[in-house]
Amino acid sequence: DMLHYVYHVAFDAKAIVNNTVITKNNALLEASFVGKHIGEFAGIAATGKQVNVPLCVAYDLNEDGLIQNGRIYMLTDVMMQQLKNN
Repeated sequence: DMLHYVYHVAFDAKAIVNNTVITKNNALLEASFVGKHIGEFAGIAATGKQVNVPLCVAYDLNEDGLIQNGRIYMLTDVMMQQLKNN
């Protein structure tokens, strides 16, 4: 639900993959969150502004290689600066 909200309600956005690293137990995605601000986010009403924010996701994989857990790291201060200043 949270990912749907961020990518499709607050923003019309996608992750543009820059790099991936995959091992037996873990995977890492380095990307850019790129899109247009179309709905309320963090108390800021839709601005129509474009954002481009560094994004990293770390995954724990189970013994079948499927995602067990994921942790998302995004530079929200960079996003907020873009929403306020662009």
